[in-house]
Formats: sequence, structure tokens, C-alpha cells
Amino acid sequence: MKKYFLTSLIMAGIMCLMGTKAWALEKDGDGVYQISTAQDLVDFAALVNGGETCLNAVLLNDIDMAGIEGFAGIGVPRNVLYTGIFDGHGHKISNMTISNLEATDVGLFHIAGGAVLRDFWLDETCLISG
Repeated sequence: MKKYFLTSLIMAGIMCLMGTKAWALEKDGDGVYQISTAQDLVDFAALVNGGETCLNAVLLNDIDMAGIEGFAGIGVPRNVLYTGIFDGHGHKISNMTISNLEATDVGLFHIAGGAVLRDFWLDETCLISG
């Protein structure tokens, strides 16, 4: 019984760590994060919002954020400016909702300074309020 409990405890810890999945993002040979799903975008935001503010990313296709609840955006106000390169390669982001009525800096990128944000667009299904 003790062995089973210990194994379960270890597995629960591993699953908890894996739940963040931020390290599961693919990088190319230059270290650029490859974003192809809504979860990839959420994971990229978690890395940036966790303090890694100079990361670079590229969208590989259109991103549909339907079903993603509580997405905070990239570079939440408590962090240093987002300073990386985010290249959309002409792709769109749809069905994204970001709402923070107490904040003054609200958007896909809350605060960016010296960053390169290019070649992507948010379609009419996105709702950003703050």
C-alpha cells in the first residue's frame, strides 16, 4: 500500500508540473517559439508573463482562441516590457477575449517596448475590454 501511495504521489507531482506545458512549445533552430494552436499561444504568454520577456515567436497558421477562458494576454502589466519579436506571418487570431476592467493596459500585448510585433491581425470576433 505504501509503495502504491508513493508512486501515486510522484505521478501526481509530475502531472501537476506537466499541466503548465509551457516547456512543450516547439522552438526552431534559432530558438524561435513555433505557435500553431491556441494552447501554444497561452503557453507562450505564460513564459513571457513569468518573466522571460525577450522571447521570439512565429505564428504557423491562423489561431482560433474559442474555448480559452481567462486568457490574460502577453506581457501582463506587473512584468517588464515585452521586448521580443512576434511575427504573425500574415495569420489571424480569432475568438479571443481579454477583459480586465481594472487595468489601463489591456490587449494581446499589454506592454511592449522595443518589441517587433508584425504581420498578424485580430479579426472581428475578438473582444478586448479594459
